[in-house]
Amino acid sequence: MAKVKKSKEELEQEKKEKALKKANEKEQKKLERKEANKEKFDNVKKTFNMYAFVVKLVAAVILIAFAILILVNEKYAEFIIFLVTAGVTIITAIIRAISIGIKKDEKSSVKKVTLVVVLIHAVISAYLLVSAIVYKNELDSDNISGFTKFNLKYFPIMFAAILYVEAVGYFMNTVLYKVESGKFMFWLHIIYITLAVVILSFANSTNTRKMVIALAIISLVCALFIGTEAIVGYFNYRNGIKKESADKVEDTKKEETGVEAPSNNDHEPLIDPNVINDKNDNDSAIIQ
Repeated sequence: MAKVKKSKEELEQEKKEKALKKANEKEQKKLERKEANKEKFDNVKKTFNMYAFVVKLVAAVILIAFAILILVNEKYAEFIIFLVTAGVTIITAIIRAISIGIKKDEKSSVKKVTLVVVLIHAVISAYLLVSAIVYKNELDSDNISGFTKFNLKYFPIMFAAILYVEAVGYFMNTVLYKVESGKFMFWLHIIYITLAVVILSFANSTNTRKMVIALAIISLVCALFIGTEAIVGYFNYRNGIKKESADKVEDTKKEETGVEAPSNNDHEPLIDPNVINDKNDNDSAIIQ
Protein backbone atom coordinates (compact mmCIF):
# COMPACT_ATOMS: atom_id res chain seq x y z
CA MET A 1 0.00 0.00 0.00
CA ALA A 2 1.31 3.41 -0.88
CA LYS A 3 2.30 5.56 2.07
CA VAL A 4 -0.05 8.52 2.47
CA LYS A 5 1.81 11.82 2.52
CA LYS A 6 0.84 14.07 5.44
CA SER A 7 -0.47 17.49 4.66
CA LYS A 8 1.23 20.67 5.77
CA GLU A 9 -1.50 21.34 8.33
CA GLU A 10 -1.06 17.88 9.88
CA LEU A 11 2.69 18.34 10.12
CA GLU A 12 2.19 21.72 11.80
CA GLN A 13 -0.30 20.17 14.22
CA GLU A 14 2.13 17.37 15.13
CA LYS A 15 4.87 19.92 15.63
CA LYS A 16 2.66 21.95 17.95
CA GLU A 17 1.66 18.84 19.90
CA LYS A 18 5.31 17.82 20.35
CA ALA A 19 6.23 21.35 21.48
CA LEU A 20 3.30 21.39 23.92
CA LYS A 21 4.22 17.95 25.26
CA LYS A 22 7.82 19.06 25.72
CA ALA A 23 6.71 22.25 27.50
CA ASN A 24 4.42 20.25 29.80
CA GLU A 25 7.22 17.82 30.65
CA LYS A 26 9.54 20.74 31.35
CA GLU A 27 6.94 22.39 33.58
CA GLN A 28 6.32 19.09 35.39
CA LYS A 29 10.04 18.65 36.08
CA LYS A 30 10.21 22.25 37.30
CA LEU A 31 7.33 21.62 39.71
CA GLU A 32 8.95 18.41 40.93
CA ARG A 33 12.24 20.24 41.57
CA LYS A 34 10.35 23.00 43.37
CA GLU A 35 8.56 20.48 45.59
CA ALA A 36 11.84 18.69 46.34
CA ASN A 37 13.57 21.97 47.22
CA LYS A 38 10.63 23.00 49.39
CA GLU A 39 10.77 19.66 51.22
CA LYS A 40 14.51 20.07 51.81
CA PHE A 41 14.01 23.64 53.02
CA ASP A 42 11.21 22.55 55.38
CA ASN A 43 13.43 19.80 56.81
CA VAL A 44 16.31 22.24 57.34
CA LYS A 45 13.94 24.75 58.91
CA LYS A 46 12.48 22.08 61.18
CA THR A 47 15.97 20.99 62.26
CA PHE A 48 17.04 24.58 62.87
CA ASN A 49 13.92 25.31 64.94
CA MET A 50 14.60 22.18 66.97
CA TYR A 51 18.15 23.24 67.82
CA ALA A 52 17.58 27.02 67.80
CA PHE A 53 18.08 27.12 71.56
CA VAL A 54 21.78 26.30 71.02
CA VAL A 55 22.21 29.35 68.76
CA LYS A 56 20.37 31.55 71.26
CA LEU A 57 22.50 30.26 74.12
CA VAL A 58 25.71 31.01 72.20
CA ALA A 59 24.39 34.46 71.31
CA ALA A 60 23.63 35.18 74.98
CA VAL A 61 27.15 34.13 76.01
CA ILE A 62 28.68 36.33 73.28
CA LEU A 63 26.61 39.33 74.39
CA ILE A 64 27.67 38.89 78.00
CA ALA A 65 31.32 38.54 76.97
CA PHE A 66 31.01 41.62 74.77
CA ALA A 67 29.53 43.68 77.62
CA ILE A 68 32.25 42.61 80.06
CA LEU A 69 35.00 43.23 77.51
CA ILE A 70 34.02 46.79 76.67
CA LEU A 71 33.49 47.68 80.32
CA VAL A 72 36.79 46.21 81.56
CA ASN A 73 39.04 47.19 78.68
CA GLU A 74 38.56 50.96 78.73
CA LYS A 75 41.44 51.79 76.40
CA TYR A 76 40.19 49.65 73.53
CA ALA A 77 36.45 49.88 74.30
CA GLU A 78 35.72 52.35 71.48
CA PHE A 79 37.79 50.30 69.04
CA ILE A 80 35.84 47.15 69.99
CA ILE A 81 32.56 49.02 69.52
CA PHE A 82 33.61 50.24 66.07
CA LEU A 83 34.78 46.77 65.04
CA VAL A 84 31.79 44.84 66.37
CA THR A 85 29.27 47.32 64.93
CA ALA A 86 30.96 47.18 61.53
CA GLY A 87 31.23 43.37 61.63
CA VAL A 88 27.61 42.71 62.61
CA THR A 89 26.29 45.25 60.09
CA ILE A 90 28.33 43.92 57.16
CA ILE A 91 27.42 40.29 57.95
CA THR A 92 23.74 41.24 58.07
CA ALA A 93 24.09 43.10 54.77
CA ILE A 94 25.72 40.08 53.10
CA ILE A 95 23.00 37.71 54.34
CA ARG A 96 20.31 40.03 53.01
CA ALA A 97 22.07 40.43 49.68
CA ILE A 98 22.09 36.62 49.35
CA SER A 99 18.42 36.40 50.31
CA ILE A 100 17.54 38.91 47.55
CA GLY A 101 19.04 36.56 44.97
CA ILE A 102 17.45 33.41 46.44
CA LYS A 103 13.88 34.70 46.78
CA LYS A 104 12.82 34.71 43.13
CA ASP A 105 9.09 35.13 43.86
CA GLU A 106 9.48 38.20 46.09
CA LYS A 107 8.07 41.53 44.90
CA SER A 108 10.48 43.79 43.04
CA SER A 109 9.50 46.73 45.28
CA VAL A 110 10.44 44.74 48.39
CA LYS A 111 13.76 43.78 46.82
CA LYS A 112 14.50 47.42 46.00
CA VAL A 113 13.85 48.54 49.59
CA THR A 114 16.00 45.72 50.96
CA LEU A 115 18.76 46.55 48.46
CA VAL A 116 18.78 50.22 49.54
CA VAL A 117 19.04 49.15 53.22
CA VAL A 118 21.88 46.75 52.32
CA LEU A 119 23.81 49.44 50.43
CA ILE A 120 23.48 52.02 53.24
CA HIS A 121 24.52 49.48 55.85
CA ALA A 122 27.44 48.33 53.70
CA VAL A 123 28.74 51.90 53.27
CA ILE A 124 28.45 52.71 56.99
CA SER A 125 30.01 49.40 58.06
CA ALA A 126 32.92 49.82 55.61
CA TYR A 127 33.54 53.32 56.97
CA LEU A 128 33.43 52.06 60.57
CA LEU A 129 35.80 49.22 59.73
CA VAL A 130 38.35 51.66 58.30
CA SER A 131 37.83 53.93 61.32
CA ALA A 132 38.43 51.00 63.69
CA ILE A 133 41.70 50.02 61.97
CA VAL A 134 42.96 53.63 61.98
CA TYR A 135 41.93 54.09 65.61
CA LYS A 136 43.71 50.88 66.68
CA ASN A 137 46.97 52.02 65.04
CA GLU A 138 46.69 55.44 66.67
CA LEU A 139 46.02 53.91 70.09
CA ASP A 140 49.20 51.87 69.83
CA SER A 141 51.20 54.97 68.90
CA ASP A 142 49.35 57.32 71.33
CA ASN A 143 48.71 59.78 68.52
CA ILE A 144 44.99 60.51 67.99
CA SER A 145 44.24 62.28 64.70
CA GLY A 146 41.41 64.62 63.81
CA PHE A 147 39.83 61.84 61.71
CA THR A 148 39.55 59.60 64.77
CA LYS A 149 38.26 62.44 66.97
CA PHE A 150 35.58 63.12 64.37
CA ASN A 151 34.56 59.44 64.38
CA LEU A 152 34.49 59.26 68.17
CA LYS A 153 32.27 62.34 68.29
CA TYR A 154 29.81 61.28 65.59
CA PHE A 155 29.76 57.52 66.11
CA PRO A 156 26.42 57.74 68.01
CA ILE A 157 24.85 59.36 64.94
CA MET A 158 26.21 56.63 62.65
CA PHE A 159 24.95 53.95 65.01
CA ALA A 160 21.52 55.61 65.15
CA ALA A 161 21.49 55.80 61.35
CA ILE A 162 22.03 52.02 61.14
CA LEU A 163 19.09 51.36 63.48
CA TYR A 164 16.85 53.96 61.83
CA VAL A 165 17.45 52.69 58.28
CA GLU A 166 16.82 49.12 59.43
CA ALA A 167 13.52 50.07 61.08
CA VAL A 168 12.31 52.22 58.16
CA GLY A 169 13.09 49.46 55.65
CA TYR A 170 11.24 46.90 57.78
CA PHE A 171 8.09 49.03 58.16
CA MET A 172 8.09 49.95 54.46
CA ASN A 173 8.07 46.27 53.50
CA THR A 174 5.49 45.19 56.09
CA VAL A 175 3.11 48.16 55.92
CA LEU A 176 3.38 49.37 52.32
CA TYR A 177 4.15 46.10 50.53
CA LYS A 178 2.34 43.67 52.90
CA VAL A 179 5.29 41.40 53.71
CA GLU A 180 4.38 38.94 56.45
CA SER A 181 6.22 39.22 59.76
CA GLY A 182 5.99 38.04 63.37
CA LYS A 183 5.41 39.81 66.66
CA PHE A 184 9.03 39.45 67.72
CA MET A 185 10.35 41.23 64.62
CA PHE A 186 7.72 43.95 64.99
CA TRP A 187 8.65 44.81 68.57
CA LEU A 188 12.36 44.47 67.82
CA HIS A 189 12.11 47.14 65.12
CA ILE A 190 10.02 49.33 67.41
CA ILE A 191 12.96 49.16 69.83
CA TYR A 192 15.38 49.96 66.98
CA ILE A 193 13.54 53.10 65.91
CA THR A 194 13.03 54.21 69.53
CA LEU A 195 16.75 53.85 70.28
CA ALA A 196 17.62 55.72 67.09
CA VAL A 197 15.37 58.63 68.00
CA VAL A 198 16.69 58.76 71.58
CA ILE A 199 20.33 58.68 70.42
CA LEU A 200 19.73 61.40 67.83
CA SER A 201 17.91 63.54 70.42
CA PHE A 202 20.95 63.48 72.73
CA ALA A 203 23.59 63.39 69.99
CA ASN A 204 25.21 66.67 71.05
CA SER A 205 25.67 65.54 74.66
CA THR A 206 26.40 61.87 73.88
CA ASN A 207 29.97 60.73 73.45
CA THR A 208 31.31 57.33 72.55
CA ARG A 209 32.10 56.45 76.17
CA LYS A 210 28.45 56.89 77.11
CA MET A 211 27.55 54.77 74.12
CA VAL A 212 29.88 52.06 75.42
CA ILE A 213 28.04 51.96 78.75
CA ALA A 214 24.65 52.04 77.03
CA LEU A 215 25.61 49.21 74.67
CA ALA A 216 26.93 47.15 77.57
CA ILE A 217 23.60 47.53 79.39
CA ILE A 218 21.63 46.73 76.22
CA SER A 219 23.82 43.68 75.61
CA LEU A 220 23.20 42.35 79.11
CA VAL A 221 19.43 42.90 78.83
CA CYS A 222 19.36 41.19 75.42
CA ALA A 223 21.43 38.33 76.83
CA LEU A 224 18.88 37.91 79.61
CA PHE A 225 15.95 37.69 77.16
CA ILE A 226 17.79 35.46 74.68
CA GLY A 227 19.04 33.21 77.49
CA THR A 228 15.49 32.83 78.81
CA GLU A 229 14.27 31.89 75.33
CA ALA A 230 17.13 29.39 75.04
CA ILE A 231 16.13 27.71 78.32
CA VAL A 232 12.49 27.52 77.24
CA GLY A 233 13.59 26.16 73.85
CA TYR A 234 15.72 23.50 75.55
CA PHE A 235 12.79 22.22 77.63
CA ASN A 236 10.57 22.22 74.53
CA TYR A 237 13.28 20.23 72.74
CA ARG A 238 13.43 17.67 75.57
CA ASN A 239 9.65 17.37 75.68
CA GLY A 240 9.65 16.92 71.90
CA ILE A 241 12.13 14.04 72.18
CA LYS A 242 9.99 12.37 74.86
CA LYS A 243 6.86 12.77 72.75
CA GLU A 244 8.63 11.42 69.67
CA SER A 245 9.88 8.39 71.63
CA ALA A 246 6.36 7.71 72.94
CA ASP A 247 4.94 7.94 69.41
CA LYS A 248 7.58 5.49 68.14
CA VAL A 249 6.71 2.99 70.88
CA GLU A 250 3.01 3.29 70.04
CA ASP A 251 3.71 2.80 66.32
CA THR A 252 5.83 -0.28 67.10
CA LYS A 253 2.98 -1.81 69.12
CA LYS A 254 0.57 -1.18 66.27
CA GLU A 255 2.92 -2.82 63.77
CA GLU A 256 3.36 -5.89 65.98
CA THR A 257 -0.36 -6.42 66.65
CA GLY A 258 -1.52 -5.32 63.22
CA VAL A 259 -4.50 -3.48 64.72
CA GLU A 260 -4.90 -0.70 67.18
CA ALA A 261 -5.52 -1.92 70.69
CA PRO A 262 -9.04 -0.89 71.85
CA SER A 263 -9.43 1.17 74.96
CA ASN A 264 -11.68 0.22 77.89
CA ASN A 265 -14.48 2.33 76.50
CA ASP A 266 -14.25 0.60 73.14
CA HIS A 267 -15.43 -2.85 74.39
CA GLU A 268 -18.77 -3.81 72.86
CA PRO A 269 -20.76 -7.04 73.26
CA LEU A 270 -19.97 -9.56 70.56
CA ILE A 271 -23.56 -10.92 70.57
CA ASP A 272 -26.70 -8.87 70.83
CA PRO A 273 -28.71 -10.06 73.89
CA ASN A 274 -31.97 -9.28 72.08
CA VAL A 275 -31.04 -11.74 69.34
CA ILE A 276 -30.51 -14.45 71.96
CA ASN A 277 -33.84 -13.69 73.62
CA ASP A 278 -35.65 -13.72 70.28
CA LYS A 279 -34.03 -17.04 69.39
CA ASN A 280 -34.97 -18.55 72.73
CA ASP A 281 -38.57 -17.40 72.37
CA ASN A 282 -38.81 -18.92 68.90
CA ASP A 283 -37.33 -22.22 70.15
CA SER A 284 -39.84 -22.28 72.99
CA ALA A 285 -42.69 -21.75 70.57
CA ILE A 286 -41.52 -24.62 68.38
CA ILE A 287 -41.19 -26.99 71.34
CA GLN A 288 -44.68 -26.15 72.48
